[in-house]
Amino acid sequence: MTGTPRPRAVAFDVNETLTDLAPVARAFTRLGLGPDSVPWWFAVLLRDGMALAAAGGAARFADLARGALAEVAGVAGHSLPDGAGDEVLDALRRVPVHPDVMPALERLHDAGVPAYALTNGSAPSCAPRRGAPASPALES
Repeated sequence: MTGTPRPRAVAFDVNETLTDLAPVARAFTRLGLGPDSVPWWFAVLLRDGMALAAAGGAARFADLARGALAEVAGVAGHSLPDGAGDEVLDALRRVPVHPDVMPALERLHDAGVPAYALTNGSAPSCAPRRGAPASPALES
């Protein structure tokens, strides 16, 4: 027996897989929507962004995020205070990586397995997250 085969590379999704969306869930709770609305909001946000891209259009992430928040709140029968979209966007900018991310990436790097992070975010939004300094453990 030759043992467990080593992967040639590993790819990770960024949001929720590498990052902890707890700050966003807390913002949703403060706004009266509750943390269970975060996945719904994120799905609406991705749906709208992908639909625009497929149709050859584009919009600013912040505008899409605010629109998705308004849609989720409206369907839930909840009115949002002024600045609700900014509160959620601020929380999204503060999401940390999960505590086990850097050790896992370093372990992959030390084993010679390249690791990649996949996201549909823009280059500026993909700057290293709090708690995740730039590292040679993640390929560019």
